Amino acid sequence: MSNIFPQGEFYKIAEFVYNGTENCRKYGNQAEVAFTYMNDNRPELIWMTNKDDFNKYFANTTFNYDIQVQPKLPKAIVLADDIELAAKRILSRHQNENYAKYILVISDFDLYIPANMSEVLKDLMDINNIRFEALQFDEYYDEDKSSYQSDENYFEMITSNAHYIEVDSVDSLYAAKLAIKLYPCILEETEEAFALAPTEHSSAKPLWLWILLIPFSLLAILLTYFVWKKYLRNAQNRIGISDKVSALPNDYRTLECKNWIIDDNHIVIDYSQKLGSGAFSTVYKGRIIGMAPVCKMVPSVVLQNVFNDCEVAVKTLPTFADDRAKSDFMQEINFMKSLVYHPHLVCMLGVAHQTPSELCLVVEFCSKGDLLHYVR
Repeated sequence: MSNIFPQGEFYKIAEFVYNGTENCRKYGNQAEVAFTYMNDNRPELIWMTNKDDFNKYFANTTFNYDIQVQPKLPKAIVLADDIELAAKRILSRHQNENYAKYILVISDFDLYIPANMSEVLKDLMDINNIRFEALQFDEYYDEDKSSYQSDENYFEMITSNAHYIEVDSVDSLYAAKLAIKLYPCILEETEEAFALAPTEHSSAKPLWLWILLIPFSLLAILLTYFVWKKYLRNAQNRIGISDKVSALPNDYRTLECKNWIIDDNHIVIDYSQKLGSGAFSTVYKGRIIGMAPVCKMVPSVVLQNVFNDCEVAVKTLPTFADDRAKSDFMQEINFMKSLVYHPHLVCMLGVAHQTPSELCLVVEFCSKGDLLHYVR
């Protein structure tokens, strides 16, 4: 953590990690956790398995918060060495393949690692089946951290499924979605097993109830199907998407509504101005030269004035994005096309080619930031 990060908030991080350990107990597993930090030269880590262990570790007078504080962004080589050391410490303690191994890096720095180091660390994690995740707080360390080009940073390549999670502050740790992404024992298979497990108080439903439920359920399914088909047909007629695209909404390569395409020579993407990033994508500032495609879809003098030679936000996928991320991105594009334009929603202006085979989503630029920061 940086020296700007408030020390009083650190214990919320410890509580978040403890809750993840307890979550493993809830699912019938055992877990042990150790905290480490930059330049940690201790011969052995202190491993914790329960609440008492956590309380003893952080309440002990020997625990020194300042020892893990960094005055500036750590050098890439030092960060890479410390991550490798953490992996080796886990492997030396748990060589049994039946044990799941997990490293979570938490920082308020925008951590940087070049391509060659990230490849070595990624191989280390993959070969030893170590899950690696990273969580960054954006709100605290405000100094200029980007002495490198954003497209040269390959830190997120090390993480599982290329996820680099960024949140505003420590208060975001209380969000359920963050726990689902980062807790070690929340898996789809585990959730399904517990959802289907009978409880002590469950009882068999009477036969007459099943007789009523089955036909009503079938009727509800049929009604939902016909309503959805009608909506899909209307959406296709409204925006001119072919049957092929609607039948294959997850195909990243299909985008047959050519009216939305922005020619390469009509858009400029400034990769040095990163507006934000999330688990699956990065948003850069850009500029459209000429009229945005949305003006052709919604003829309006107002839109033609606003979205002509204008600043835009460009949402892109990383080059190492997997098929699922590409599929989700294509779904998002198709959904925003179906909305076309609404004055109270961020408007999709068009799509452009980041590379000959990769699309990026172009939306209107919000100069005052998002609603949350504006309200604050």
